[in-house]
Amino acid sequence: MLGYELVEDIIVSANTDRVDFSNIAITEDDDLILVCEVVSGVVSIREILLYVNDDDVQSNYFRQSINAKSTVIASDRANYSSIGLVYPGKMCVLRANVKLTATGKLVALSQATVNAGSSDILINNYGMAHSPSTSPIISLSVRTDVGVNAIGIGSRLQLYKRVAEVIADITVASNTTKVDISGLTIGKTNEYRLISDILANDYINIGLHPNDDFSNNFYRQELNANGAVISANRFNSTQISYGFPNQRSFAISDIKLTNSGFFICISNGIYQYTLPSSMYLSKLYTTSTNAMTSINKLSIVAELSSGIKAGSRFQLIKLK
Repeated sequence: MLGYELVEDIIVSANTDRVDFSNIAITEDDDLILVCEVVSGVVSIREILLYVNDDDVQSNYFRQSINAKSTVIASDRANYSSIGLVYPGKMCVLRANVKLTATGKLVALSQATVNAGSSDILINNYGMAHSPSTSPIISLSVRTDVGVNAIGIGSRLQLYKRVAEVIADITVASNTTKVDISGLTIGKTNEYRLISDILANDYINIGLHPNDDFSNNFYRQELNANGAVISANRFNSTQISYGFPNQRSFAISDIKLTNSGFFICISNGIYQYTLPSSMYLSKLYTTSTNAMTSINKLSIVAELSSGIKAGSRFQLIKLK
């Protein structure tokens, strides 16, 4: 996997309650990708759960989901550590980005293909947060909400850890409107990832601008899930995250310059994860309408003065 190395690869040889990754010692400086092919071992629909450091108290976790089943879309928020869903006799294939935030809280952003290999395929996306601070991560456990032998024989679970170069790692020392990352040489063959853990001072949009371009040369399409409410919109702006007063937002943004020279940024995030009972999930896709030959600077900008509070952290990673 580009920029990540395999930590452990587990193939389930008999139906089991859980699959554990132990002694992994992950800190706030690291990030993980969990890839799961979960085969159902029971005769009912089950949630696939992720626990950290053997904390299996469901009230310590919240998740927000958005799902698509044929022509029906739905979303919900629950006191659960869900990262996927598996149907009886079927398989769920999921990929989850797992991270300890700047405050030591576990967050996971997962995208799941439910009923893989079947005509009744579904899409499930989850944002999940662990309320207590947990640092370091010593173990991760994948289970289901039924508990008994629900992870079927033939399931495969792989854990990857980032080894790619960190180009910039910035912790904001005092409230600011803009964070600049300069001296870059992002070309059309490169792929970068920006991990943002933002503490905001108000309701704000957080934009990402290449090469000091603060014009109207950008459009974004967004999809949001807030409890059972789903919304979508398109705006003439660039955006990677939302901010909420004195709450934290977490986003992973994949940055690419296309062969035609267009700036593309795909961001997935959970907002208010420090107030998880009100947490919501967003997908923000941005494109430029003007072409560029390279990206030499990225600016993370709040729409309000000093909107990015001290303690926010930004990590720019070169994947390729």
